[in-house]
Amino acid sequence: MIESLFPTPVYKNQDYTMSDKEKNLIRHVCGFANINDGANYTSIERYLFDAYDELKNFKDYCQAQLNHYAHEVLKIDKKQQFYITQSWGNLNTPGTSHHSHIHLNSMISAVYFVTADSSPIVFERNVASYLFPLCEFTTTEFNEFNSDNWSIDNTKDTLLLFPSSLRHKVPNNKTDIERVSISFNSFIKGTIGKSERATELKL
Repeated sequence: MIESLFPTPVYKNQDYTMSDKEKNLIRHVCGFANINDGANYTSIERYLFDAYDELKNFKDYCQAQLNHYAHEVLKIDKKQQFYITQSWGNLNTPGTSHHSHIHLNSMISAVYFVTADSSPIVFERNVASYLFPLCEFTTTEFNEFNSDNWSIDNTKDTLLLFPSSLRHKVPNNKTDIERVSISFNSFIKGTIGKSERATELKL
């Protein structure tokens, strides 16, 4: 028997199907974009959910899934409430990638795949969590225990939630399909820590 200690949960949900109107809006805002290191694009508008009433239903869905991940998966007390902060669109045209990064000033981050069948998202293990950080072994099988990265296909209408500290990237889009996605960050309000331990923080 294997006890899997300290796993990093990446939550997947497919309960929301975007309408053509929503998809067209996301693709439109990606046309007004900043260019990143991998030559892909992120929308100039970084508060998409607040800027467009057309995304209200989608924002409500994302908030509900954020609550589920925080309180039902991670079992964080509901006295500590998570809320969505920034949200933006991403566009990987053929031949572009997105550099490896984490999300600062955020607790839980997310990506929703608007389109499908191009580049996956690749999560990278923190070096400090390697089983043998000073050695490189040849393995006979790639699995969640020995891997230093893990790919998840960009399946259309799929939402992924993960700790903002989990490093991730998008490899080069080798297809002729545009990869469109939405990302968002979150933070907390309420009181965390304990007064008697001198760790209390009211947010």
